[in-house]
Parts: sequence; C-alpha cells; structure tokens
Amino acid sequence: ADLIDQHCSHHEVSMFLWCVLKTIIPLSAWGSVQNRQLCLKNVGRFVRMKRSDRVILSSLTSGIKTSHFKKLPKQYVDRLIYWIFNEIVMPLLSSHFYITESNSHKLKIFYYRKQAWSLIYKHAMSKLLSDKFEDVSGSIDSSLPSSYVRLVPKRGK
Repeated sequence: ADLIDQHCSHHEVSMFLWCVLKTIIPLSAWGSVQNRQLCLKNVGRFVRMKRSDRVILSSLTSGIKTSHFKKLPKQYVDRLIYWIFNEIVMPLLSSHFYITESNSHKLKIFYYRKQAWSLIYKHAMSKLLSDKFEDVSGSIDSSLPSSYVRLVPKRGK
C-alpha cells in the first residue's frame, strides 16, 4: 500500500477521542447523557473541519443543556467545554497524530498516526537527500540563514 494512504479516517480519529473522553470524564461531569453525546458529536465535527474553518465556542456549546448541570452557571459550562477541547482534545490530537493538509485536497485535514508519519518522513527525506542534495560539509557559510523542510502528502505517480 502507498504510504500516503496510511492516514486515519476522520471517523477513526473521532472514535479514539470519544473513547478517551468517555474514559477520563465521568458522566456526572457532563450533566447528562444527552450533553455528553452532543459534546462527542461536536468532537466529530471538530475532527472533520477543513483547514480554513474557524472554531467558535458557541458552536461547541450549542445545544448543551445547562439546566442538566447541578448548580453550574452557563459561563462555567462554556469554560468546561472550552477546557475539554483546549486541554484534552487538542493535546491528544497533537501527541498521537501528525495533522496536515494534502497537496491534492488543499483544505481537507489528514491525520497520520505519529508512527506512520515517521515512516513516510524517513522515506521521503532519504529520497530527497539522495536525489536532490549533496553534502557540502565544511564549505557552508555559517552566516547564511537556515531553513526547514515541510512535507505535504501527495499521491505518487
């Protein structure tokens, strides 16, 4: 199989996040089963967002029944949802996945497990270094600025 096809589907990424959230956040913290289901649905929407989409807190909290939270005002419910996304969902994504767009699907986000991306990266860099570059050790001017290479998945020919 082509290494570039090793990305995880949005559904697989969402299921991973849902499993973690269901495990670490007790049902009582959600206020109700309905609130938890709605938040998990919003996690799925978040994962499927395109590169140009913006996250608005009200879209993440829309439909949440604050009345299901015992003695928790709306602004604290909003803070709780923000905290879940900012302190749990985002770190989980960045620690388990390399997240990028594709050259052929400009706005679609692709999630690669870090281990799979490492193989893709090593393969691409070894090909790039052997085909396009030559060693200039000792002859490089240290005052020249350095740069980095960013790999964007592209279907092979």
